[in-house]
Amino acid sequence: MKLFRIVLVANLILVLFLYIFSKAYLLKNFVNTEIDNTHTTTNVVLNYIQWELSNLNAMNVDYARWDETYKYLEDRNNDYIKSNFDDTTSMVRARIDLGNFFQFGRPVRVS
Repeated sequence: MKLFRIVLVANLILVLFLYIFSKAYLLKNFVNTEIDNTHTTTNVVLNYIQWELSNLNAMNVDYARWDETYKYLEDRNNDYIKSNFDDTTSMVRARIDLGNFFQFGRPVRVS
């Protein structure tokens, strides 16, 4: 019976030691790993959102140019050329290298 108590106390001490070790060391590392993973995932999501916003901005510039281009083909106002093609940085952002304007029944307009 005395041996049983010694083994029982030794097992309880071992279990208590393992509990304290796992709570102090393993759980802390697990939490740190989760925090790092959350930061990484958040950065990926933020980068994706930034990429989408950039694409939306480029698309908005593109659609605004389409509206102005349609108006230009109707009234042939040269202010359109000055406002849309003199600023090379906006053309680069919109990824436009060359613009050819065709309208059936009218002369070809190239900018």
